[in-house]
Amino acid sequence: MLRPVTSREEDLLSTADAAKILRLSADMVRLLARAGRLRAAAASVRGVRLFLRRDVEALAAERAGTLAHHHTVQFYEGDEFLIDVVSDFLTAGMKARGPLIVVATAERREAVLARLTSKGQRPKRAIASGQLTMLDARETLDRFMVEGLPDAKLFRKHMGKLVGERSGKRRARLYVYGEMVNILCGDGLPDAAIRFEELWNDLGHAHRHSRLCTYSMEHFRTGADSTMFERVCALHTRVVPNERCVESSDPTERLRRLAVLEQRAHALDGEMERRKHAERELLDMKPQRTQEKENERDGRHSRPRAG
Repeated sequence: MLRPVTSREEDLLSTADAAKILRLSADMVRLLARAGRLRAAAASVRGVRLFLRRDVEALAAERAGTLAHHHTVQFYEGDEFLIDVVSDFLTAGMKARGPLIVVATAERREAVLARLTSKGQRPKRAIASGQLTMLDARETLDRFMVEGLPDAKLFRKHMGKLVGERSGKRRARLYVYGEMVNILCGDGLPDAAIRFEELWNDLGHAHRHSRLCTYSMEHFRTGADSTMFERVCALHTRVVPNERCVESSDPTERLRRLAVLEQRAHALDGEMERRKHAERELLDMKPQRTQEKENERDGRHSRPRAG
């Protein structure tokens, strides 16, 4: 049964819109959906089938003889929100009957399994059948980290082999969730996280897959972290803000939230500019103070001694 459209859906396409992207007739799109080649993601209030844009674009790329990959970054503050996002991502993969890979800490893996079960999925059966592969993030990192950075050869040897094996077993899209980059940032190795993302993008072009990365907002608390934040965003095909910015179904509410965020960003820019101005004033004052101290010292030496 198709689920109704919710406020968390994004980029939903009608059959007619999907047909335009695929350059097919609407009837052919319906046939592809019935055959399982294009998963219907939702149903509108009138029962019309809707498709996710990324699924339609992936099928279009496949028909054109190319492989499409989607690399999403999700920022978060709370663990509960993160578990919801990850479980929704994996649920989509299970419903599409695609292979799934989870690379996370033991605590996160247990939480995700519990949430999937509560959503009516059967993750243990998926593990037993080989559809779902769960790996420890630390152990996986140790296989290709050399002197604080991912080694390209070792990365391709371990991650490339893993992705290739899982992708080859099923025709459906591969779904991958990993929190290795978040761990690297937590270890104080942001450059290693960036290098990991670059290597993954190189690997991703060879396989039809969707990958979800997650970063805690704790890694981006100061203005100095802005450059790193922008680099992370640039390395992904889709960027999703944290739970404070989850889109509302009400357009007025969405615009209000955007206005608040813009004001906060503007205020932060102003605060940084005032801080830089104060620092420049302090630097300008140092030579003057130094000169005053030298004059005072010279004045003491030049005074005639009593007696």
